[in-house]
Amino acid sequence: MKVLINNSIWSILEMATNAILSFGLSVFIGRFYGIEDLGVYSFVASTSAIVVAMSNFGVTPYYIKCIAQSSSARHHINELINIRLLISTPLYAIMTVVIILSMIKDSLKFDHISLLVLFGLVNINMLLASVFNSQQRNGESFVCSLMYKLGAFLVMLLVILHDALGFSQFIILLCLIAITQTYFVLRYKMVGIDLKSSRRRLLARIITIRKTFAIGLAGIFEAITNRIDILIIGYFISESSMGAYSAAYSYFMIYILFSLALTKVFFARFSFYCRTNIKLAIRFLKIYATLSFFYALFASVILYASAEIFIKYVYGEEFTSSTELVRGLSFCVMPMIMGRLFGHVMNAVGSFNYAIYTAALGAIVSVFCNLALIGEYQIWAPVYATFAAEMIVLLVLLFLVFKVKIFRRNICT
Repeated sequence: MKVLINNSIWSILEMATNAILSFGLSVFIGRFYGIEDLGVYSFVASTSAIVVAMSNFGVTPYYIKCIAQSSSARHHINELINIRLLISTPLYAIMTVVIILSMIKDSLKFDHISLLVLFGLVNINMLLASVFNSQQRNGESFVCSLMYKLGAFLVMLLVILHDALGFSQFIILLCLIAITQTYFVLRYKMVGIDLKSSRRRLLARIITIRKTFAIGLAGIFEAITNRIDILIIGYFISESSMGAYSAAYSYFMIYILFSLALTKVFFARFSFYCRTNIKLAIRFLKIYATLSFFYALFASVILYASAEIFIKYVYGEEFTSSTELVRGLSFCVMPMIMGRLFGHVMNAVGSFNYAIYTAALGAIVSVFCNLALIGEYQIWAPVYATFAAEMIVLLVLLFLVFKVKIFRRNICT
């Protein structure tokens, strides 16, 4: 129990600092480099998130489970890192460049390339963090991740005090910090990589990818649902519109990420109760679902009421159009929080196929609504699409939860 509590605290701290850095970068870029540069940053970040999910092939959750269950994790760690470095990374670079070239109206800029490299490095560091967590080394994961976060905040402080860096130079410095963290973790905290063995075992790894790809489908669909709106805004409208929507969405996600951090702890305990005492699991679910409902309601009201003041004083006058977008997104808080909760519930009881089906449904609804509405409603189309996708997924998950035999029998008692 002590280990579970300690690891939960470290996990929440890591998610909290990740959220603070993500939001801090959004505000910093918006205020010091302007709405268009924030749009470019958000566009490449969204493209990167979708492509990483696709090029991951589901190998990360597969090997993370193997590492967690294995008494000798060295082999699995080497396999995971090698697949991501030798197969996923080249595909990530190629796919991201192709998507960016097909979506932007102008030629490929240096900023696009530098941001592509930055997000690639950040995702490698997130992979290494997940390896630590699977070995219950959550504290080490948090400490190592602080290197990039503290470095990023120091660079931001340098720009604030001296105003000496352009946007491109700022991104290059972040890349150097991310490279330093990656080298430090691989050199001092992680097992070595046998590249000769990697080349010999390439075919075996491709066979592994064929087996694990289905595991990654839910992650691909969820990435599309959460990120496709920025790409569609960039393609059909403008970079400044991407910046305005990104600012609104970043503020909206503060309230969502706090809930997700708590739900991650809930999932571990609920999964344990499902294996040991189903009645206790149901009781625990009822309590947590009630608390989540009232938190979502409270967060929606605060988000709506604070939109104008927050956008004006945090992002600045250039982002005035983001105010109404924040208010629109406030109606998405409830379905998103409750939908993520019941998605975890389905995973805890072993209904993994349902998770894939509902994630696919959310992605289809999001893409369809965005494309159907962008012409008439412009920047408001993603707000309507987000609400429609999250609400439909929530309703379907509620229906599926009551279809599960153990819940149907016990949930109303």
